[in-house]
Order: sequence, then structure tokens, then C-alpha cells
Amino acid sequence: MSDIFDLLNDESEDAQSDALPAWVSSKNATLKAYEAINEIKLIKYGYIKENGLKTAYRTSKVFLVGKSEVAEKVGITRQALFSASAYSKALSEYLETVNSDLKEKKEARLKRKGMRAKQKSELLDVVKEKSEQVDYYKQREVKEVLQQVLDQMSLATKKTLGLR
Repeated sequence: MSDIFDLLNDESEDAQSDALPAWVSSKNATLKAYEAINEIKLIKYGYIKENGLKTAYRTSKVFLVGKSEVAEKVGITRQALFSASAYSKALSEYLETVNSDLKEKKEARLKRKGMRAKQKSELLDVVKEKSEQVDYYKQREVKEVLQQVLDQMSLATKKTLGLR
């Protein structure tokens, strides 16, 4: 759980430390839209961090920032925000950049790691190799124990057993 908070803190620090892009202005809705996109992005990062199953990403709205979602948060229609204004192209490009970053995070999260990344045939080969190693070490251990017993036996016992 602390990993989520660390990720969110890192992302919020990055967002705060970066200077605002040139197209963002407090005179129009771009500042609110920019901040809304970044807030929603942090929420989506948290979702991606928490969900590692492919079934959790059946619809893109759970991990991507939608235009209507931003417009609703800002309080302006989606068309006015992303189509009709002078800043619409730059805002749309920024949203695409954010969404491509979110897609990359999702893909990295879903990438199989460890044993799950290997094919069944590879896993069977690994199991066979490991079982052969176990058999080898069992045989070696038995030989070593027998040799220790023989070394510790008295000479008289060895003669009685016919070993020397």
C-alpha cells in the first residue's frame, strides 16, 4: 500500500515541479483542464498500480483519461474544450501524451515476469533438470555418508566384515 502512496507522491511532485506548458493560461480553461488531467492521471496510476490482472483492463476508461471525464471535472463541454478553442489542439496532444504514458504503465504492469513468463515446455525442462540435480546430490550424499562410516570404523570391525 505504501508503494501506491510513493508513486502518487512522486507523480504529484513531478507535476508540481514542472513548469506549465506555454499553451496553459489562467485566463482561459486550460489551467483547469491541465490540472484536471493531472489529477485524473494520478488516480489512473493508482488503479494501474493496484490491478495486475488483465481482466481489470477490459475497458479503456478504467486506465485512460477520457475527454468527457476532463470536461466534466472542468465544467465545460467536451466539444468546447477539445475541439472549438484555440488551445484545443495542444490540449488534445497533451491528453494523448498522458494516455500513451498510462498505456505504457499498464503494459509494463501486465508483462509477465518470472515463471509465468515461460512456456510450458521450458518449465518442464527446468523441472526435469532440477530433479536430475536432486538425484545426483542424493547419490553423492549417500556415498559421502558411507565413506565417513567406513573411515570411522575400527580396523577390527573392517576385518570382521571383510572390507580389508
